[in-house]
Amino acid sequence: MRIALITPGFSAHAGHWAIPALEVYATRLARRHEVHVFSLRYPPPGTYAFGGLAHTAIGGGQRGGAASLRIMGRAAAAVRRAHQRQPFDVLHAFWADEAGFVAAWVGRWLKMPALISCAGGELVWFPAHGYGTQGSLFRRWLVRTALRHATLVTTGSRYQLGLAAAQGIDAHRLRLAPLGMDCAHFQPPTAPPPLPPTLVQAASLTPVKGQAALLAVLADVRRHLPTTRLLLAGDGPLRARLQQQAAEMGLGSCISWQDRVGFTQMPAVFRQAHVYVQTSIHEAQGMAVLEAMACGVPALGTPVGVIPEIAAAPPTDEPAALAAHIVALLADPAHYVYQRARARQLAQTHYDLPVAMQRFQDLYYEATSTKSPIPT
Repeated sequence: MRIALITPGFSAHAGHWAIPALEVYATRLARRHEVHVFSLRYPPPGTYAFGGLAHTAIGGGQRGGAASLRIMGRAAAAVRRAHQRQPFDVLHAFWADEAGFVAAWVGRWLKMPALISCAGGELVWFPAHGYGTQGSLFRRWLVRTALRHATLVTTGSRYQLGLAAAQGIDAHRLRLAPLGMDCAHFQPPTAPPPLPPTLVQAASLTPVKGQAALLAVLADVRRHLPTTRLLLAGDGPLRARLQQQAAEMGLGSCISWQDRVGFTQMPAVFRQAHVYVQTSIHEAQGMAVLEAMACGVPALGTPVGVIPEIAAAPPTDEPAALAAHIVALLADPAHYVYQRARARQLAQTHYDLPVAMQRFQDLYYEATSTKSPIPT
């Protein structure tokens, strides 16, 4: 099967890890099928080839406004030219705004099935946090148009599936299809890490990730378990403010600010931790949660992304309740050992890369069958 993957960005070479989950998926998919990636924004314009796939980069950068239309037009033309040289069987876009619009546009143009995976904040708008595509009239129109004309629409969590359904997408076109991660790369340690109790979060330091609440959770946990520390892997515009807030709360010495950690080094970070804590206002799926679980780290957190499906305790957006769940989990050694094994088992059974690849491959064949007509 010949597959066109359309994304906002992609790696320029092996190990670039621009969007790690997509690079892992695309290069593994290329072992079975012919894969051509089209990236709209980054890397710089050009053609790249690695991992058995071809990559055409439009190189639109950060330009917005009318430039967005030109970038999408160039991407659509590039897909069409590649199709004329050698026809594609299916188009698959990750993110439903620009990439999804291109897939839907080209799909109608060429009468070809188009899958769109809602992979971020396309379906939400949180004004207080300045997050979400739905806050822009133009991008809201892009998303609505793309989803209306997609053959199939996928999401990585039941939470995101509900948001997609609220957009009015026909139920028969909606599918739950999480992106996978490589459980062979994310392996648990031979034994739980030694004390002190260690919490971990891997996320950009931005308002939507809710790290102010994370500091409140840490402070509350330390009232019961005073030696608890936090590994925080990520960087972003809130770094200085969060560090100041942590110092004012007396938490400065118990937080390890890991900055941006490379994809290949992330398993070593997770293996040091006892509990993964998600405090996000929104997650489409939550790859870091799943990667931590593959390393045997139980996850707790807010009721977004995959947390409602896999958490070691009921999800909550209340810091005090989340802290109580963490303390209870760490206070019961037998239950904690069970939850470590459960975390790894869930990751392997439902989110391992071969499982996810098979799901998407089945959807490609479904979309190309006569049972899945192209919406008009």
